[in-house]
Amino acid sequence: MKKKQPVGSRKKLPITSEHSRVAGPRYVLWEVSRACPIGCQDCRHSSLPPGAPGDLSTEQAVKLLDNVSAAYKTRIHFTGPEPLVRPDLFDLAEYARQRGLDVVLCTNAVAYDAKVARKLVEVRVKEVQISLDGASGRSHDSFRRTQNGFVQAIKGLDLVRLSGVRFSLSATLTKQNVEELPKMLNLSRKLGAQMLTLFFNVPAGRGRAIAGDPLDDATYMQWLNWIFEQQFLYRYPIQVVCSPQFERLYRERAGELPDELNPLRQGQENLLPRFGCLAAKEFCFIAADGTVYPCPYLLEPAGNALETSFAELWQKSVPFDTLRDTHHLGGKCGICKFADFCSGCRAVARATTGDYMAADPACEYQPV
Repeated sequence: MKKKQPVGSRKKLPITSEHSRVAGPRYVLWEVSRACPIGCQDCRHSSLPPGAPGDLSTEQAVKLLDNVSAAYKTRIHFTGPEPLVRPDLFDLAEYARQRGLDVVLCTNAVAYDAKVARKLVEVRVKEVQISLDGASGRSHDSFRRTQNGFVQAIKGLDLVRLSGVRFSLSATLTKQNVEELPKMLNLSRKLGAQMLTLFFNVPAGRGRAIAGDPLDDATYMQWLNWIFEQQFLYRYPIQVVCSPQFERLYRERAGELPDELNPLRQGQENLLPRFGCLAAKEFCFIAADGTVYPCPYLLEPAGNALETSFAELWQKSVPFDTLRDTHHLGGKCGICKFADFCSGCRAVARATTGDYMAADPACEYQPV
């Protein structure tokens, strides 16, 4: 049963449940393999060693790509733990492109070499996203529990840049490495990355072990404010993920922006960057066995893309429709005037309370 909201307490965004359902996902995250040669402490999985069973066969993977592309011509991110361990990766990337899907490769770059760079150009991968969790070998390798991972990632970045393929960087932020964020931003700009994507740690997989020592509210908001200021000081693209509170902060501080950077002042709210929870609204996650979920950290199954039409899973599944209707939100999220923009992190709510529509415990904001 839907919760009743105080009259006038909330207004709807153009991205309503019906819009999401009809338009389809802006992008799909596809876990092409559960294997990885390293064991990062923030990994949402307890990744398997390369060669371990459990991934789809080539035939099954092709069937999955047929299903997704028949429903929507969208962007598909080949993720892992590490997609480059999959022997048929380039064949699948080429097939996806032939089916009208734009392919983004998300990698730690440990296995990235000249051959990989050449193949990605041949199959016309749209973008490569390389993860760096520190601005130096010491911090990155400690976080990633590996040796020479930073050096290998930088070599991979150089190869991507020389190949002419668009590339971006991503980092997961925890109490352990957040102080390095200014250096990470400078490194991203220096290397020529098109964007820096920042993930705030979600307690899932190995990430549960470090979730017990989270950033305190004041420090968390301090860094979100810093990100806002840096993004518009340098006019350098920074995407904040798994921190929907950044949407509220952005709206509260939008008045500080120059007119040309403030869609609210131009009466074009639909052009605002989206930082709130976009699970089931603008993207979804397909696991290594074909199961479709709202996001990699919120494992509420919609069904399996090897058995059911992807369009049907996107349009009609219970968890997806529940997430799209913010009137299902509980606690303070349910009465918050920012609910339709932010929604809170549903994965954090589920991990800490068992209810993915409960109030986000990581949010310090108190609705009035």
